[in-house]
Amino acid sequence: YGIYDFADRNGVTHKIGMDKLFERQIMKGSRDEIPDAYERASPIARVHPAAPPFMVIHGTRDSLASLADARHFVEALRKTSRAPTVHVELPGAQHAFEIFHSPRALHAIHGVARFLAWARSRYLAEREG
Repeated sequence: YGIYDFADRNGVTHKIGMDKLFERQIMKGSRDEIPDAYERASPIARVHPAAPPFMVIHGTRDSLASLADARHFVEALRKTSRAPTVHVELPGAQHAFEIFHSPRALHAIHGVARFLAWARSRYLAEREG
C-alpha cells in the first residue's frame, strides 16, 4: 500500500487533513505551486517497459492511501511493463494492517515472501540463460 500518484492525475487521493502538512514539511509547496516536483515524486510516472515485477497489496478500507490510486498504478504497470504485476486487495484491511499480529498479516507476509522468492528465481534463470 502506498501513494503512487502524488500529482493526483486521476483525482483519487484521499483528503484527510494531512495534505497541508505534506505540502509544507515534505514537498515544500502545493501541487499547484510545484507540479513538476509532485510528478517526479510519483511512482506511476516512473513506470516503463523494463520495470521489475511488482506486487501491490492494498486494503479495501485504507483511509490514508486510496485503493483507486493503487488500481491505477497496477493498470499502468500491466499496460507498460513487460514483467508480471500481482495485485492483492485485502477485504476490510486498513492502512498499516500488518503492524499488528493477525492471521491476515501473517498471510500477507507469507505471500510477499513467496512472491519475492519467485521473482528472484525468475531473475536468476533469466541471468543464466
